[in-house]
Amino acid sequence: MAVIAYLNFQGTSKEASEYYAEVFSSEKPKCMFYGDMPPDPNASSRNLLE
Repeated sequence: MAVIAYLNFQGTSKEASEYYAEVFSSEKPKCMFYGDMPPDPNASSRNLLE
């Protein structure tokens, strides 16, 4: 079972996560930025206006 964490930071979070991956000898993290997120398939235009 994989653990998927969602973290929100301001600034240089990508660089920080890559640094800690190197420090702890783990694989490079996969980062998705807010603007890269796909649209919610369950959202309707009505929900967006509320």
